[in-house]
Amino acid sequence: MVSRVLDSPGVLAPSAALPGWRGLAVRLLPWAPLTAILAGALFLRLYRLDGFVTYYPDTYAQLDAVDNLLSGRFPVSYLYPPGIALFLAPVFLVMPDTLLTLQVTVVASGVALIAVGYAAVVAATGDRRAALCFAAALAICATFVFYTRLALFDVINTLLIAATLFLAPAVARRGPATQAAFGVLVFAALTVRLTNLVVLPLPLLIASLPQVSWPPSPAEFLRHLRSRAVLTTGLVVAALYAAYLAFAFDSLTRFVDPKAGSVVDWSSFPSRLGRYVQTSLLGYGDQFRPGDALFAAAVLALAIVGARRLWAVDRRLLVSIVALVALWLPVHASYEVFQDRYAMPAFFFILMLASLGLSGSLDWFTKLQFPWQRVGLATLLTLAVVPFVGRQVEINTSLLLLWPDELARSHEVVYDQLRAVLRDADGPHSTLVSSQALALDEANEDMATLDLIEHSETYGINADAIDRLVSYVRDQHAAGKAVYYHYTEFEDVRSRFRKYELTFYDYYAALQREFSLVELLRTEERPERLYLVMPGSVIAGPPE
Repeated sequence: MVSRVLDSPGVLAPSAALPGWRGLAVRLLPWAPLTAILAGALFLRLYRLDGFVTYYPDTYAQLDAVDNLLSGRFPVSYLYPPGIALFLAPVFLVMPDTLLTLQVTVVASGVALIAVGYAAVVAATGDRRAALCFAAALAICATFVFYTRLALFDVINTLLIAATLFLAPAVARRGPATQAAFGVLVFAALTVRLTNLVVLPLPLLIASLPQVSWPPSPAEFLRHLRSRAVLTTGLVVAALYAAYLAFAFDSLTRFVDPKAGSVVDWSSFPSRLGRYVQTSLLGYGDQFRPGDALFAAAVLALAIVGARRLWAVDRRLLVSIVALVALWLPVHASYEVFQDRYAMPAFFFILMLASLGLSGSLDWFTKLQFPWQRVGLATLLTLAVVPFVGRQVEINTSLLLLWPDELARSHEVVYDQLRAVLRDADGPHSTLVSSQALALDEANEDMATLDLIEHSETYGINADAIDRLVSYVRDQHAAGKAVYYHYTEFEDVRSRFRKYELTFYDYYAALQREFSLVELLRTEERPERLYLVMPGSVIAGPPE
């Protein structure tokens, strides 16, 4: 829609009589606000970003998955579905397989998300002011800024979901080749997380409906299900899913293994649901100050106004957004661990509606007859917008000022110290046991590794899993190998991932009972150590 407006003769005709550079300036001027917003967003995402904050296992498991995909090794990941690897693979085909490439891709995705949001609002409503409000909100909101600066993938997840939802109507009108390519994109979006398969199909189906009467009749809905667009896209997704399930069957069966426990926890569901609702309105859920209730109410009120506006121009898009948010929050609240970043897609779409509501409210000024009405509306909008923006500025300022300290305590600082020791080991005659093996095995490619996360996902953490570990270490000793054990923060905090019977600390305790543990390195930044596991047992106390 923007391109049609800019290309219309009525807009560009005056520039024809101007010198070339002035004509170019007239053409580019409408894009100046968006360009300034994108530049500001890029600044917030790159300022003092002179190091990497990685998270295990997410970061290194996905790097390993991309390498497996490009090398033709399947399944691409034991821990994760292949969506992120599919997204990253084209980038890693032309750029080095490094953390820098990963971070550049995440930052680029964060900026692309702003451009996609802007274009979607303009295409759906023609309201360029609302689109700029939405772009500005995405640029400054601390949630999007913070998670674009990390080697995590929630920004990519949100970008894939937004792209599939916004493209669905246009793709439905295109040819089979476009619809097949869209099927690949949908498959990538569905397989970023296992929960996406539960949440996305219905919103995508609604978004792809033709412009029929609303709500569509059962006959219209069934006719759409049998349409070429749905069948072509669906067959591509089904074929890719069949291949994925065939290669990943062994890893996926761990979710029904009673030894591994369940990720679903209904006991704290209401509390987590409340926190996800808060996060979908504010962007953060780990803290709640008294004033946040007012901010949340303001965002919700503007989103309702925006929903009314979108209902008038694109009902299928509105219904698909409402369906996605309504499914997203309870599905993720059923998961045993709360993470505010999981609510990013819901927050994205609520901000979109709130931006439409803000722009629509500004239009009311011209319709109000009395000054006191305009003053009242201005006051309400100021109370809604200024505190929200101020809160984002406050969080971003704190984030950027403290970022060097965050880097100093990052995993990478610790990993580099551990890698230095492992690099000098006799690789062919050494074995590493670690719950962060993927981050360390690159230090010595000849060294064998036992990943305790994969071990635990397969067998649980119980007496049997511990016996298997002890037997594995004995077998390595019998083969003449030196065994290194990496004590991580998983052991230190005694994490109970997936409701395992025991904790990662019990692995350490068992090795301590059965063998002699010689400490090679103790890091100061994080509670991580490296031990040489020697045959024979000694009396040793617990970690300090």
